[in-house]
Amino acid sequence: MTITPLHLTFVTRPAQVYSSCLRQVSSSIGPHKELNMQMKKNDVVKFSQLQIGDYFSDGERQKYRKVPPRELCLPGQSPITLNVFYFQSNCYASIDPESECVFIKYVAWKDWKSENLNDLEYTITEGEIEHQIEFFTRYLETLQSFLETEADNISEDCFDDESLSPQEVGEFIDLLYSSFFVSLYSFLETQLNNECRSSQQEDPTIKVSLGDLNGLGLVRAKKYLTKVLDTSFQFGNNPLWEQIQWYNKIRNCIVHNNNVITNRQLKEYITAHKSLKSVVFFGDDYLILNKQFCLDAISNSGYFLRTLYYHRRADKIN
Repeated sequence: MTITPLHLTFVTRPAQVYSSCLRQVSSSIGPHKELNMQMKKNDVVKFSQLQIGDYFSDGERQKYRKVPPRELCLPGQSPITLNVFYFQSNCYASIDPESECVFIKYVAWKDWKSENLNDLEYTITEGEIEHQIEFFTRYLETLQSFLETEADNISEDCFDDESLSPQEVGEFIDLLYSSFFVSLYSFLETQLNNECRSSQQEDPTIKVSLGDLNGLGLVRAKKYLTKVLDTSFQFGNNPLWEQIQWYNKIRNCIVHNNNVITNRQLKEYITAHKSLKSVVFFGDDYLILNKQFCLDAISNSGYFLRTLYYHRRADKIN
């Protein structure tokens, strides 16, 4: 399916900056027109044809929902009406009403106050983080479903060359969970690096770049956030940051040691956590991850990033 790409105007600033400049154009939304009841899933329509509450897409995987229009009244400027929709986690954007989109489904819109949509609750960056956290969760669920299917299909016939043996399936599971965690960790590290770089670009008075500091990865990003950006986020004695540092050790064990545990402190940490275990193979201790550990890592990474970005918004406002 080919449609005209959506041309979006993103509302990117935090709520505290100009939420008072935004107002709902209408406080009541009438019933859906019969036109929407006749629309079918995957019909290409114009945004103006959608009714408040309808779900639609851009022809890709992203899903949006049309919400009541907002009027942006900035000092000294004429009011601007935003034909608004939201995506991911209440992250808003405006769109040309003539833009084409793909109708997904009709959903009756409740009174707008009961929808509990807070104007500009997230910046675009925070909305993208919520989307990525949700993606990792769905990816892990898909991965788990695949592994369970493979385990059910194990053939007891040792002469069936096309079937995986129980040992091969076990090794495959260990590899996939380790790969998943490394991908999640890379996402976390990239978000911190991006925050450092974008903060410098936004403030011309900051002359020190992330690359000017010694170190790598999360350690360097933390140094930049505290020494250069003077963030209000407290890294010291923070259980959340301590957990992220353990993730760093686990990631290094997987990437640099092929899951072989050589760090005594990491060995003690693994022993103390039920979602982790080690197995001895030819004299070496190997780190084994499971689904619960990966779920906890998703949750902790999301919570850490949400908390950090909350403080970074406050830093920039102040």
